[in-house]
Amino acid sequence: WAVAQHGIYHQNLTVVPIYDTFGEEAVKYIIEHAELSVVVVSKANLSALAHTVEGMDVVKMIVLFDFPEGKDAPPFTRLLSVPEIMSHGEKVMHDASAPEVRPEG
Repeated sequence: WAVAQHGIYHQNLTVVPIYDTFGEEAVKYIIEHAELSVVVVSKANLSALAHTVEGMDVVKMIVLFDFPEGKDAPPFTRLLSVPEIMSHGEKVMHDASAPEVRPEG
């Protein structure tokens, strides 16, 4: 989780925490309201998340900490593991995206 958070901050993006205790309707609302195209999830919560986002057009990718054994990606999204993303990041380095400074007022 910390690696994903660091990568998100490095690109000047926003982390939107979603907890499994929120319930399905709250998770749907947060994903839609924040327009989350990428969701990072643990193996334990993948099934519930896959059920929740099924049919939602906004989620384009799910990043999974560990691949579940014997399961494929949900058909409606792209499933990547953290090691795959880290490997890709080592090959395609990008400078950090610093926040834009806006004048006060």
